Amino acid sequence: MKTFIPLKKRYLLINSTRCFNCRTGNTPLWRRNPQGQPLCNACGLFYKLHGTVRPLSLKTDIIKKRNRNQTKRKTTRRKCQYQQDDETTCSELDEEEYEMKTITKDYTLSNDFL
Repeated sequence: MKTFIPLKKRYLLINSTRCFNCRTGNTPLWRRNPQGQPLCNACGLFYKLHGTVRPLSLKTDIIKKRNRNQTKRKTTRRKCQYQQDDETTCSELDEEEYEMKTITKDYTLSNDFL
């Protein structure tokens, strides 16, 4: 038989988790130390890397998103032409050629209705 827990109490139970080291309650991921106590993501990763607790001087209340480089990767796509005698001719297009052909095709299709 399930027991009824009021909504307010349920909210407090779920959101009352605090980091054992820095006492923060806001983190993208909860981790645990070897004793099983909850750690915020920053303290857990610091402990995993250095084998010691994270100094409180490093604590911030702001979660920052990393800026990752958006390098344009050269990918190739295959363009196949099907012929009547069941032979298929395929050639590879790099990403820029593929995008140009797609844009041209979309533009041509949109002008057909003018």
